[in-house]
Amino acid sequence: MKKRKRTNRTKRTGTEGGGRKRPPLERMKKIYAQLQDGKFPNCSTLAKEFEVARKTVKRDLDFMRDRMAPTTRRACATAGR
Repeated sequence: MKKRKRTNRTKRTGTEGGGRKRPPLERMKKIYAQLQDGKFPNCSTLAKEFEVARKTVKRDLDFMRDRMAPTTRRACATAGR
């Protein structure tokens, strides 16, 4: 059995292709601030603002709804639609 020669591969970080990646906590803090200000942006608007996929914002909102205070749960339930 021949051994494969290792190549110099870069580790996948999710930022290939020149895209920026914001930490999830920073995104959630900004979403939370908007909710506290009485704004209820939808997933598409937030995705454009944070330069992430719509599904990423949906996951953030689901996480916030499930794990944060009851007032955030109500706000997240109406946001993202």
